[in-house]
Amino acid sequence: IDGQNILPALDERRFDLAFTRQNYLDHNQYASVDICKDKMLVVVSTKNQYAKRSSISLKELSNDNFIVFDKVTGLQRVIMDECGKAGFEPTIFYSSHRKVSVFGLVGTNIGLALIPVKIYEYHKQPDIVAIPLDEHIECNIILAWLKNRKLPKAAGIFIEFMGKMAAAAGALKAAGWGVVEGSKIRREYPITLGRIEGHGKRGKALTADYVLVYR
Repeated sequence: IDGQNILPALDERRFDLAFTRQNYLDHNQYASVDICKDKMLVVVSTKNQYAKRSSISLKELSNDNFIVFDKVTGLQRVIMDECGKAGFEPTIFYSSHRKVSVFGLVGTNIGLALIPVKIYEYHKQPDIVAIPLDEHIECNIILAWLKNRKLPKAAGIFIEFMGKMAAAAGALKAAGWGVVEGSKIRREYPITLGRIEGHGKRGKALTADYVLVYR
């Protein structure tokens, strides 16, 4: 389902819970659990004039071409609103719902993009670099549900589980894991392929929720 249609689908009770961005969430209508902190940054080609910058402000980008996600993703609205706060309407050279298209065009240096950190980290490629914004533009990921709806027991259990997982991840980050150089957090890390049962079959594979790696 497209990003901009997630909350309307919750309103129509097509499903009980939804992962979405925090932006534009009506807290009077929806309850939520914070899942993952995220924020916007600028992504440019390694050949771009800004490529060596350690940070940049939105105002400096007012004359640049923007490569953006389609309106259906919901992120385009965030970009348009934040540029408006900075005093300009961005020149949209191209828009797409496909991340590979956005990153590919940025790599050719025909435009730049505002991208959430988590998306950049997952899809980054050698011909692009990320530049932190002077402005702090949050686009955190949350788990949301209607306040006035009685949820199934399974949904309540899932909310509790995700809340605990998010709290654990936050505690690890606060302790420096995944932040300090050389430290990594491996999630859902495979431990064994499962007990050998014969006839080419194995039992259930075992995984660890978290494995902490240092250097």
